[in-house]
Amino acid sequence: ILSAYRQQFAAKALPMLQFQFLTQLRQKLEQHKLTHKEKSFGDMLSFLHQALFAAQGDALAAQIRALYPFAMIDEFQDTNQQQYEIFHRIFIDQQSHQGFIMIGDPKQSIYKFRGADIFTYLQAAEHVADKTTLNRNWRSLPALVEGTNRLFSFGSDSQAKPFLYQGIDFQAVESNPSEEQLCGQEMIRCYLLDTFQEQQAAELCAFQIQQQLKQAEQGSFFLQKNGENRPLAAQDITVLVRSHTQAGLMRQALLARAIPSVFYSERNSVFETQEAQDLQFILQACLTPYHSGSLLSALGTQLWGLTAQEILHLKQDEQHWDGWVERFVHYQSIWQHQGILPMLHQIFVQQGIIQRINSAENAERRITDLLHLAELLQEAMPNLENETALLRWFQQQIAHPNGQSDEQKQRLESEENLVKIVTIHGSKGLEYPLVWLPFVGKNSQSISSKGITTYHDEQQQLRWNFGTMSDEVKQRLTQAEFAEDLRLLYVAITRAKYQLNLILPAQFDKGWNAMSYLLTNGSIGLGGEAPALTTAEYLAQKQFTTAIYNDPVQPDSWQAKQAEPTEISAHRFTGRIQLRGQITSFTALQAQHKRLQSFADFAPLVTQDEAQDDDRYLTQAVEFEEISAIADTYSPYRFPHSTRVGNRLHQFFEQWD
Repeated sequence: ILSAYRQQFAAKALPMLQFQFLTQLRQKLEQHKLTHKEKSFGDMLSFLHQALFAAQGDALAAQIRALYPFAMIDEFQDTNQQQYEIFHRIFIDQQSHQGFIMIGDPKQSIYKFRGADIFTYLQAAEHVADKTTLNRNWRSLPALVEGTNRLFSFGSDSQAKPFLYQGIDFQAVESNPSEEQLCGQEMIRCYLLDTFQEQQAAELCAFQIQQQLKQAEQGSFFLQKNGENRPLAAQDITVLVRSHTQAGLMRQALLARAIPSVFYSERNSVFETQEAQDLQFILQACLTPYHSGSLLSALGTQLWGLTAQEILHLKQDEQHWDGWVERFVHYQSIWQHQGILPMLHQIFVQQGIIQRINSAENAERRITDLLHLAELLQEAMPNLENETALLRWFQQQIAHPNGQSDEQKQRLESEENLVKIVTIHGSKGLEYPLVWLPFVGKNSQSISSKGITTYHDEQQQLRWNFGTMSDEVKQRLTQAEFAEDLRLLYVAITRAKYQLNLILPAQFDKGWNAMSYLLTNGSIGLGGEAPALTTAEYLAQKQFTTAIYNDPVQPDSWQAKQAEPTEISAHRFTGRIQLRGQITSFTALQAQHKRLQSFADFAPLVTQDEAQDDDRYLTQAVEFEEISAIADTYSPYRFPHSTRVGNRLHQFFEQWD
């Protein structure tokens, strides 16, 4: 017994030690932030939470209620326990002459990785005085709304819940009558694969998108409204994915069929790209042009495009090598005297880097990233000491990229007529004409963590687990993971406005899958058993109105016709430019700005500027406002200020040699 106890304790010892360490670290960090300027948005929430539950919390809550007597919290399903306790303390604990409305859909709570807690929503929903549910879908065509209703509605004889948790129910909704109609294809289409693999699903999706674009170009696939037809285009098609890996598979499959696409990433940093790595080597070579290793690293990048044989020949040819050294010495001189952007511009032009990239695959994406990096370097340069510091800053950004930073987020490479690839998380709240879900047939993964983790028990109370998990803890964690997969699937399906396309396995296996769970009305539970029927049989059983296809992927050389370039011309200027200028000062501009803010009538920009002719005041004595006697005679905060002082300083700096 003692041996078994020791073995069990040993498995928990390290996680408990880590927990104690992290707890102490959090306390130290909070103490540090109380006396320093570094504050995050999360810190502000924590400080407000602490203040509301401190001795003067009632007075603080009353002051906030006086300022904001009525509050509406949108997207409440994405809140957490701390935020809800703040709202509860202010608006619910003392209910007098105030209003508080929470607006949210628990079926769309998909941001657990950002701290959203679905159990906080469920807890709040139990304590509200009144509940109201919207019963109409204003986005999708009636066939899509009806299909969604059938997919997520379980029969009355089923004990399972469509979203696994009690309190998250599905209510069938009505559709909005629409004058628009999709012509040429069914509104819900399902493609079945004998063996489901992500690569095959991506290739099948790309092939079918090619066929859709082909039919649209031929005029047999279009939208009809009030008797008018609008052909569908690539920009109407959106592929929803779960991960960046799936996005990469989709882009490659579309590229293989010459279909341009754009990936709307919500967290990719430009410093994570290959262009950032290559540019780092080039900057290092420009900074140390006589270092052979740095120079070879720069010339060996994809941006330069040299082969291994060419690099070897270059290293053995002393005269050729010296020529490259001189070029990089020249680039270094431009960097030092003109700045980073002029140097990079000259490198890109002289070495044909942009032209070389433009002839390769994924050219627009790479060029956009390269120019974005050059712009970030230019913006950072004035705040750094020298060229070495700029390179060090650039290396730090590559080592620690931040995809959440607006400055670092990858920009869209094009706004042309492209197929869009979007993560399901990024699609929330948006709508797309035609939606493809090629990877919803992939099985979900169960949880297998042996470290510190949290879970919610049967009463939905938060619990900690250290070390090896018991079967109950595994079940709770797996249930939470699968429940979020169901909510993600709901968000993905409800993005479609005109058409929904699914790619599924012809027969689901014993692994757990959100679509398999819905098609079987929850009979598979949390997995472990393969569904008894085929996917086609389950679709018919659910009366899920869809067209089922088993068409294999076929070679097709069709490509969209290139639009004729539009000739553009510069607009001819016919106005008149006043050539006579005038000298003014900051003081006059500031005074004029104040006048413009105070009066509605707009006076001329400068009526009289006392700084125009300093010689007028050479013979006049300088009269300063009387300064009261103070202890610190030379304090900069007591320096006289007036137009005359500004004029004298201006005159002094002009005439001082």
